[in-house]
Amino acid sequence: MAYQNKNRTIDPKVDIELKNKILAGLESELIQKNVEYNSKAQYLNKKTAEMKLLKGNIAYIKKSIRKIKASITGDNSKKELNKDMSDFTLLKSRVEFNKKLYIQTLVKLEETKVLVSQNTKNLIVVTKAGVADSYSSPNKIKESFSILIILSFLYGIMTLIFTIIRDHKD
Repeated sequence: MAYQNKNRTIDPKVDIELKNKILAGLESELIQKNVEYNSKAQYLNKKTAEMKLLKGNIAYIKKSIRKIKASITGDNSKKELNKDMSDFTLLKSRVEFNKKLYIQTLVKLEETKVLVSQNTKNLIVVTKAGVADSYSSPNKIKESFSILIILSFLYGIMTLIFTIIRDHKD
């Protein structure tokens, strides 16, 4: 947009094509006017109003052709031929590149979203949280009985050790 506002053109290629069409029309009109002038010069005096008008039209058409050719190829301040066209083409290619880069980035983003959603589905199934309806552990009666048996064995072993020690002292 900044380029278009600065150079007052939408697309330099379209401008050049339009100027070429205008130039072709002016050149064909110049040829017609020259033929008409030469044919009338054979039987009319060159100082008549009609001949002066034709000569003025021819001069104006030539001036217009020079002006259009200068605007197409660039004036003297611009050293390069069609500098605007090359600048615009460069900008256009940058826009296309950025557009393709943006599209690829969006595609990669969508692929990543799909992968993440697939992985989260697995995680949701594996790590599904829930509150137990009833407890299966600790089983108080079984654990209490096991502790009682273990303590009884320990008491028996300790008693046996103390008895052996007393027998050896005597």
